[in-house]
Amino acid sequence: MSDGDVAVIQAVYAAWNDGDIDRMLESIDPEIEWRPGTDSPFAGLHKGIDDYERYVRSWASTFEHVEIELGEIRPVGDRLMAEQLQRSRMRGSTVDLEAVVTHVWRVRDGFIAEWFSFRDEREARAFLERHA
Repeated sequence: MSDGDVAVIQAVYAAWNDGDIDRMLESIDPEIEWRPGTDSPFAGLHKGIDDYERYVRSWASTFEHVEIELGEIRPVGDRLMAEQLQRSRMRGSTVDLEAVVTHVWRVRDGFIAEWFSFRDEREARAFLERHA
């Protein structure tokens, strides 16, 4: 894990919190492999930035706002992992939501080449053990 890899991840989440999806996408590898959480309607492995962009924009459009507080980024093999607190409110709702999820990334040549989302660190580690 390099400081540069951590900076790439931090920049992506800073762009997200600024509401700047275009800036966020500038740090995503065109051949990204991504996997939303198992409870997502998009669960499963996907490839390519076009589908990733559609997913991110669709997900973001369901909320009035989403703010992500990124936890400590730690190495796990050749990937990086962090818990994060997501604070949000769905469009048309008055209820504020909070969820803690774990994301795993692989950064390659200054771009996020893999992004995986899990309910928690235990689920993330079990996945990584099976896909080491």
